[in-house]
Amino acid sequence: MVQDLSLAYGLSFLRSDGRLKPTDSASAKLIIKTTFKTYTKTPDQYDNTGKVISYRIVLNGEIKFVDIENGQDFVKPTTISGNALWFPDRESEEEALKKAIEDFYRQSLRYLFSQIQW
Repeated sequence: MVQDLSLAYGLSFLRSDGRLKPTDSASAKLIIKTTFKTYTKTPDQYDNTGKVISYRIVLNGEIKFVDIENGQDFVKPTTISGNALWFPDRESEEEALKKAIEDFYRQSLRYLFSQIQW
């Protein structure tokens, strides 16, 4: 489920972010390869009766940015975590997962641009 949603939500995030321009593979200069390793859902907040009112969703995965021209890593591959709070009374788990995926790609872009020598 995570891998399938990552493609749709990750691409949507990258388009809205605007720092990279998603394109077809014939025009691409860089490929982003993502492998999610873990998905955890941990109780985060409780009400006064002990009922869980929110969960922390965490995605951990490896991100690679590959230069199409030479097939080499553009920057060193790294492990990234994306997370979000999920309030089951207000949203579906998929909606919270979308937020965690967006955070994963936000952190990935932050990593990419911090590694580039300007």
